[in-house]
Amino acid sequence: MLVISNKLLVFFYYLAILTIPLSLSASYIAVLPLVLFHLVYFDLNTFEEFVNSNYIKPLIIFIVFGLFTAIFGIRPMTSWPALLGLLIWPATIFVFIKIISFLSKEKSILLLVAACGVSSFHSLLESAYPQNFKKLFIGTVTESGQLALIIPLLVGSIFYLYRNISKIKKIQRAKTLIHFIIAFVLFLTFGLSNYLSYNKLLISTLAIIFLIHGYFHVYKVLRYPNKTEQLFSLLFTTFLPLLSSALIINLKRGPWLGVAVALLIFSVINYKKMLIPIILVTITLITTVNPISTRLQESSRDFFIHGGRSTIWDVGLELITKYPLGIGFENSSFLREYAPQVPPELVHFHNNLLNITVEFGWLGLGLFIWWLLELFRLSFINNSKDPINAILVACGCSLIAWQTAGLVEYNFGDSEVLFILCFVIAMASVIKKDSYKNTSLTSDI
Repeated sequence: MLVISNKLLVFFYYLAILTIPLSLSASYIAVLPLVLFHLVYFDLNTFEEFVNSNYIKPLIIFIVFGLFTAIFGIRPMTSWPALLGLLIWPATIFVFIKIISFLSKEKSILLLVAACGVSSFHSLLESAYPQNFKKLFIGTVTESGQLALIIPLLVGSIFYLYRNISKIKKIQRAKTLIHFIIAFVLFLTFGLSNYLSYNKLLISTLAIIFLIHGYFHVYKVLRYPNKTEQLFSLLFTTFLPLLSSALIINLKRGPWLGVAVALLIFSVINYKKMLIPIILVTITLITTVNPISTRLQESSRDFFIHGGRSTIWDVGLELITKYPLGIGFENSSFLREYAPQVPPELVHFHNNLLNITVEFGWLGLGLFIWWLLELFRLSFINNSKDPINAILVACGCSLIAWQTAGLVEYNFGDSEVLFILCFVIAMASVIKKDSYKNTSLTSDI
């Protein structure tokens, strides 16, 4: 019976990983059985340890505090059910930790990246053929928010695998790098084909062939484990260029900034030789790719447009002075009472910290920042020399990318993004715990 239960848990876990980048409803269908199973087979000691952990306790206190302050908000009956719904996130982190701890971390990351690759390629298709391909999976805003979390994690995994390969000949390194460049140019050119004048059919065919080749290798790596070199090559030459191209093509400036900052920080900590290539590629893209440069040039206009972020932030600043305990969770649509010119679909303040302060008040903001600091401490403070800590640092960089993008959008309120966040936090927790155990064993010896 226990073996069957474990197999079912692994099945729903992998189903969740594969659906998170594609469909919110499918993700819930996969995650809820995991949560319900752990409620039925309740392990009090493990749960107490989890709830009292430094990186979860602030989140729980934050949610409980919101339940209290909602009394003084605008619509408590709207806030309370929504706040109770927030408990799905620590519950998801809990079950992800439990399952990741006895599965291959590399396999989990590969499956998530491969699933994200499907939605990323669909975004390239939408960009290349806007008349023929419409939104099938999550939208570009949400997808870019997910990519901001996934790409730093992907880079950290590639770095870890590279360091784990005993010897790579110089010629092999050169071939792998050329392979990456060709793939990146191919996917990016394919995504931009609607803006440029060249043979779209040819570039589409090449991109699809390249993608099929990559997913064939996913099958091989999953079927035959312990293929470190093949996994490194697959992530570096197929999925990093594919996901990066989708991030660029989606034209979302917040995630652009988030990933750029995250990769620079990762480079400073782990591999300073990456700094100059990252900076050069960024400058080249900004100066040579017209949709990117145009998007950046329009930043000021978009900010001050009638009913835009400037107006929304002004309303937010006014509300945090009138409601120091907050207006209550999920009540941000109230902003249109102050600014009717704001489009009806904009029901939040396009900034994590401002939105949290408006809804939870100043004390709520303090609790939220406490939680963020503990998450950064989980990822960045570690005395272990274990090579897998490159992925742990990458998790911290993913969190930085998430919050950097959150300076101009409310990605704390995006469920699809929060599922990826749960995965990143769970991965960081498991790696940190494993590193601590290994350090303790080494000390004992």
